[in-house]
Amino acid sequence: MKAHNDSRFGDLPESDQWLLVLLRSYVHDSEAHVPGEPSHTFWEPLLQSAVRHHIVPVLYEILLNNPIAGFCPAPLFQQLKSGFLQNGKRNAVRFHLFDRLLSDLNRHHIPVILLKGVYFAEYLYDHIGLRTMDDVDILVREEDLNKTVKMLMKQQYRIESEIIAAEPSKFSDASFFIAPEYKHFPTVISPDGYLRLEIHCTLTPGNFPVQINSTGLWERAVHIRENRYGLCPSDLINYLCCHTGMMHMFRGGLRDFIDLAMILKKKEKEIRWSDVAETAGRWKTERCLFLVFQLFQNLLGHHNGYSIPEEMIIPHVDDEIKTEAVKLLFSDFQTTRLLSKDYRQLWKQADTIHKLRVLCRSFFPSKEIMTLMYPVGQSTLRTWLYYPVRFRDLFRRYGSVYWKMIWGDKTIVRPVEQINRLEAWLFRSETWVQ
Repeated sequence: MKAHNDSRFGDLPESDQWLLVLLRSYVHDSEAHVPGEPSHTFWEPLLQSAVRHHIVPVLYEILLNNPIAGFCPAPLFQQLKSGFLQNGKRNAVRFHLFDRLLSDLNRHHIPVILLKGVYFAEYLYDHIGLRTMDDVDILVREEDLNKTVKMLMKQQYRIESEIIAAEPSKFSDASFFIAPEYKHFPTVISPDGYLRLEIHCTLTPGNFPVQINSTGLWERAVHIRENRYGLCPSDLINYLCCHTGMMHMFRGGLRDFIDLAMILKKKEKEIRWSDVAETAGRWKTERCLFLVFQLFQNLLGHHNGYSIPEEMIIPHVDDEIKTEAVKLLFSDFQTTRLLSKDYRQLWKQADTIHKLRVLCRSFFPSKEIMTLMYPVGQSTLRTWLYYPVRFRDLFRRYGSVYWKMIWGDKTIVRPVEQINRLEAWLFRSETWVQ
């Protein structure tokens, strides 16, 4: 049994081809047309593909309401059901803890914009068990960050770092901040370990080519209830596209494209495409926006409600660029996901001086960053003593990967080169939007 495959994207495995067929039926509320009975060997790769794309609960929802489920082996269908139920249980616990946290923040008069998974799961998907997520992301105003973190510390939340957790007293009276090179405060975890929280004051780090004005986000935010807000539709679409392409280089899987489908489906009447275009021009995310939408249309099928609107000038995106993006989207390069931008830049730079600059930036971060990563306190001497620890941690995390890069291991080199080529294209600055 063969599924239709777009030749411009190369030969996808049968499991990925059929996953796309099923997702199209989900996105467009239609029945998946199955020409014949899928082979028994078809199902396990399909499940593995869904795991890789973080959409096991969605696949279960599709099969639950589709005749193709009759061909699915009972043990595998039970695995899908278990994945859906477990994710729903995890999310229910998370939302219970998160609601209490938001109530506490409300008592301190701290407003919050809900970001990514927590917003999608509760307000766009039909069931909170359908959207997988590793953590909860919120945006607070910069002037509220210190008060927010101190409140969490009083409630026994801990910073996700074994080093920091070993000496919590060093941080109890600290003045908390987000280093310019980061886009959120170090992950904090609830006392029971069920809720991982990332606190943003901005959506992009200070050294990122795209800068998103946080004040504007708050001015345009949509009030949900009490102290809870969501991004307005134009900001939500642009941020999702930016996060999918420019930040994650399409390595987040098909879940990002299902998120986009949920926005277009649930926010259809609220979207003003002229605002989407204007926001893309202001943020300089036009290339990323067009590429994500064109991939969305090609992978998940055309639909009137999902077409890129006439309000935007749509340039031609080279098939080679689409191919690079799709290769990254459907590749399981777990190792390269560990590689930071600095390490990829180190590989790309031919100039020895540039390489040395990248290495120095990695090995010798500023004292402010060291304060966030290690219990250095205000002591300059203590900061210097922790740099050897920094070297050790970098070696443990990247040593084997970097060694493979030096020896030209294609499983490492090829995706890194793809990411660098795609990144160079996405961050070109010419304006395409009126």
